Amino acid sequence: SGARTRAKATAKPRATASNATDAYIVALRGVPRGQVISFGELALLAAGQVGLGAMIHAGRVVRRVATRTRAVPWWRAVSGDSGGKPLGALLQAGRATAQRRLLLGEGMDLTAPLLRRRCPAFLAPARRTAIVAPSGAHRATLIYLHGRGFTGAYYGRRLRMPAESGLRVVLPTAPVALS
Repeated sequence: SGARTRAKATAKPRATASNATDAYIVALRGVPRGQVISFGELALLAAGQVGLGAMIHAGRVVRRVATRTRAVPWWRAVSGDSGGKPLGALLQAGRATAQRRLLLGEGMDLTAPLLRRRCPAFLAPARRTAIVAPSGAHRATLIYLHGRGFTGAYYGRRLRMPAESGLRVVLPTAPVALS
């Protein structure tokens, strides 16, 4: 029974709705004052992908945060890709007035478009290459060039290597358009 308990304690937790939602909240809390994040960027940071389902989930998580709360900066998340539209046109439906007030209070220019010329520091973790260390002695390296719209971390979390494989896996992040 003691060995069984120990094995359970060291097993990787499975992704559940609760810890997936927590990842979005943690990512949203990492957006600095005076910055915004699109739902797609939030999905990339929290889930490691910009698929439609992940973006929809990002929007749902943000909308569940109460408008009156300041513990989670929900107002820093904007809907959609700007396509040259002013930031003020990307505010969340149903609470744009409160969001506008909070963003203006942080010094944001809501008439300027959301254009990223370079990756902001708070999005850098999503763009890193993931490396899965070999189990056992290193014998080979695999560089996996995966599809666009996913991060190396997305695949790294899902990769299950056989014991003592000796395989080091390098997972570069595929190019992802930011806003």
